Amino acid sequence: MAVFSGINKYYKDPSKFKETADYIKANADNPLGAEPGTKFAYSNYGYVLLGAIIEKASGQPYESFLKEKIFDPLGMKDTGMRPEHEHVEGRSKGYTSETQAKDEASAGPPYKSNEDTLPYKPTSAGGSYSTANDLLKFANALKDNKLISEETKKLMITPTQKDNPFAYGSIERENNDGEKSYGHAGGAEGMSSDLQIFEKSGYAVISLSNLDPPAAIWMSEYASKRLPSRK
Repeated sequence: MAVFSGINKYYKDPSKFKETADYIKANADNPLGAEPGTKFAYSNYGYVLLGAIIEKASGQPYESFLKEKIFDPLGMKDTGMRPEHEHVEGRSKGYTSETQAKDEASAGPPYKSNEDTLPYKPTSAGGSYSTANDLLKFANALKDNKLISEETKKLMITPTQKDNPFAYGSIERENNDGEKSYGHAGGAEGMSSDLQIFEKSGYAVISLSNLDPPAAIWMSEYASKRLPSRK
């Protein structure tokens, strides 16, 4: 799941950014990074805008829509978007490396809490909490077309540009057998996650970490390259 990395670097007071509209108001006057269709760049703000579209079309807050349409129907009881100041049983604490900002390659001890980098609550750009069991339910629902149709899923997971693995919210990757997967990774200070769905073989690789990126990606890539062959 994509997240706002280092939100305090851009928004001095996270408590002022409680709803999707707050992020839009703060960014609405920013110039385009490039003309649409001319350049690829990952955009957290783009996902904020997608969340705003869902809220407008459904007439619900983004988190309520996800709960009603995805989390509750799939039995994802340990997944949600409750604000950081609310107690959530089992929600992990994140730890960020003090060296990460200087040089990611040398990131490591000493670690400190990531509390001062957290937004008020998760957004449509990421930051939701979940478990491996709940994400497996989500992966299986996607694989079995219980959330969206096969036609829509194909559109979602097919890269839109040549030599670029990104599709519509999904990233195409490949294991040692040459089998392609779809899913997404995410991370920010003190949190890292990755989900890869290998639909043909039936595998789902899920990795969650309370350390800086790319901790979870390292683990999932190690596992995905060593999956037992089902050819």
